[in-house]
Amino acid sequence: MAKFAIRIKETLARTVIVDSDDLDEAMQKVENAVSENNIILTSDDFDEREIFPAAWSKNGKVPENKDVSFYEHLYETTCIYYLYRDADNYKKINRIIVPGRYTDDQINEIISSLSEGQWFIPSMVGFPEEKIDDKETDADHPWFELEASDFEPSNEKPDIDKSPEEIVALFKSMKGHWEEGALLC
Repeated sequence: MAKFAIRIKETLARTVIVDSDDLDEAMQKVENAVSENNIILTSDDFDEREIFPAAWSKNGKVPENKDVSFYEHLYETTCIYYLYRDADNYKKINRIIVPGRYTDDQINEIISSLSEGQWFIPSMVGFPEEKIDDKETDADHPWFELEASDFEPSNEKPDIDKSPEEIVALFKSMKGHWEEGALLC
């Protein structure tokens, strides 16, 4: 997939009324007021927005090997939340940002692959696991909870580099095999 550099330019504007003998004096009074911070434009003064390819790009396309790490990146990702709840009912919410957006069908495929439609072991699909403490207790177990409502659109940088199709395939490959991973934990 190609990267594009798109510039956003927003303009603030405000009209002020000035008592003055002539235009030059009126302009100078406003210039002084702005310089002395007596007039400060805010988002309420929004006037217009332009969106266009960055001048250094090739019709918007980022040249290969161009370092763009210092620019803000717009990601189309999904945040997946999953819950760890130990046997004492202490809870820890986990999350991972994954590339792409998930369709309802993909989410349903993932949920239907879980043990009892709810339980999974994140490490078995490459997701991080964070439990209550660093120390294991008798209340610990390997299971995390996941529901269809735990998938939310995001624009954050992804934590892993797997497409929705790859992640769905990982979950589907674990269907009926989650218990095997639980025995290893």
